[in-house]
Amino acid sequence: GLGCQPPAGLPQTFLENASDPLTSLLERFARTHGPFTTEQLASRFGLLPAQVEPILRASLDRGALLRGEIRPGGSHREWCDQNVLRRIKRRTLAKLRGEVAAVDSSVLGRFLPRWHGLDPLPEPEPPRSRSGQSVRSPGAPARRSARRPASVGPAGASQRLAEVVAQIEGVALPWSVLVQQILPSRIRGFDLELLDLGAASGEIVWVGAGALGSKDGKVALYRREQADRLLRARLTEDVWQALGDREAENGGPSLDSEQRRELGEELGLGELTLLHVDVLLHLRRRGATFAFELQRLERAREAASAELDAVVWDLAWAGLVTNDTFLPLRALAMPRSRGRRAPSRSLRRPPLPGRGPLPSRPGRGVAGPLGGGRWSLVDDLLFEPVTDTEWATAKAGSLLERYGIVSREAALAEAVPGGFESVYPVLREMEDRGQVRRGYFVEGLSGRQFASGGAVERLRAERGELDEVSGEHEAVFVLPAVDPAQPYGALLSWPERTREGGPNARRVKGAWVVLAGGEAVGFLESSLRSLVTFKRTASSGALDAMARGLEEIARRARRRSLRLVRIDGELAAESRWADGLARCGWRLEGDALVSRRDA
Repeated sequence: GLGCQPPAGLPQTFLENASDPLTSLLERFARTHGPFTTEQLASRFGLLPAQVEPILRASLDRGALLRGEIRPGGSHREWCDQNVLRRIKRRTLAKLRGEVAAVDSSVLGRFLPRWHGLDPLPEPEPPRSRSGQSVRSPGAPARRSARRPASVGPAGASQRLAEVVAQIEGVALPWSVLVQQILPSRIRGFDLELLDLGAASGEIVWVGAGALGSKDGKVALYRREQADRLLRARLTEDVWQALGDREAENGGPSLDSEQRRELGEELGLGELTLLHVDVLLHLRRRGATFAFELQRLERAREAASAELDAVVWDLAWAGLVTNDTFLPLRALAMPRSRGRRAPSRSLRRPPLPGRGPLPSRPGRGVAGPLGGGRWSLVDDLLFEPVTDTEWATAKAGSLLERYGIVSREAALAEAVPGGFESVYPVLREMEDRGQVRRGYFVEGLSGRQFASGGAVERLRAERGELDEVSGEHEAVFVLPAVDPAQPYGALLSWPERTREGGPNARRVKGAWVVLAGGEAVGFLESSLRSLVTFKRTASSGALDAMARGLEEIARRARRRSLRLVRIDGELAAESRWADGLARCGWRLEGDALVSRRDA
């Protein structure tokens, strides 16, 4: 017993002998209190710590209690009942979910470009008086110039490249847009040699994700250490058996045309020729191979050189083979040299600020469209098979790095295998561990949203920013339509167009989007001659912002001016926006509107 005299009048049930009364008393205390230390418990019952410590350890072994540094800022290990700790977690998470009220979707449009380290366009110069002094409206704040990334050396540029690759890792992007727009907008002084250095050091690899004509295609960049977690094996043992187990007398696979067609569809190739099979089997048996070694297969099949080139690129765009350099991608769009020397570096036109350099002509040693470097199987990047949980964990981390806030829309936009449900259990587990927060952060996204702590704070900051001078100086971003930092058409639906029945906005190569205050105000088609506007364009200051954005697109596209032939499906000269653009300095030429030259 405890050595205490019970008061008179208690029911007999409470007076019966207990098998272990002290243990029952201490565990009841744990069930009705939060985390406590051994000293606190001993003091509560007038006992010595040495008397309660063995009992607490026995309860720990039975699973009734947990021990650890539970309270924030605690300096001692504490005890806590399991059910009490679960209740604390549930209430804490519920409080965190309710801390951030859902923000308007336009806030996401302001947040996401800055999350990717992009800067808005410089604010326009205020009008000047006759004496040359700047004139501001009464009460208007002083003009702020846009923040430009500081110039960095080679080491800093390489580090920034690694950060950018981590953020866009696994996203299939057109190669031309990636190296001419997306990477230069994020890395000051970007040069293609940075990618070559990353590939040469083994830190960066690329995987094809579909051809875009004969001279471009979609590629996804990966950090070498993450590739084996984010990529899944495509060439399974069943595929290899189909390709190589049935050997004919001449040493080639004996697959008939129907079997090759079915296998080609499974691999995303369409028709699988004998030369496709030869290349795959050669790379499996020999490993990384230079282009001139593959030409032996070409001679064995008596195939034309162009046929081998086409076969290798078929396999590359299907995501089955890759190269350990970026030279083939750089050489793909270049005409073959016919004895003409490439212009010297001093005669080449320097790149414009914010835009990547034009790819140089392939130099000596580049083997035509197959470029230099060694070709290998993408599956060779996978050191060992990963479990579904390991893959889902890596994918969830990649989505959080890219968007800050992950919802069903992010998984749909990237066609994540298994959809959002494949990463949802991992995100819930990360929430339980305090790594992410769950809530309804952005209106327009589905209800189940997860965000990193830093993303929530920055989202709050974007919501708290007030537009200056009634929206005249809203942040203006100009982004390629396919840029992951551009949320419309992926995370968010395109806003309502000004004119129904006109062309639709789409996330396609060569198209551009102008954002003002986080909302889409203009979509320029890939021809750079047709413009789509939205309801938001009619609001105060939005037309000026769109005009500035279009002039910036002309600069990045290396054009002296833009020539708009159609706006919202109508002739530009007859559009409702013609007068407004004229006030912004555009001029009428026939039925077209032309921007200011050298804008």
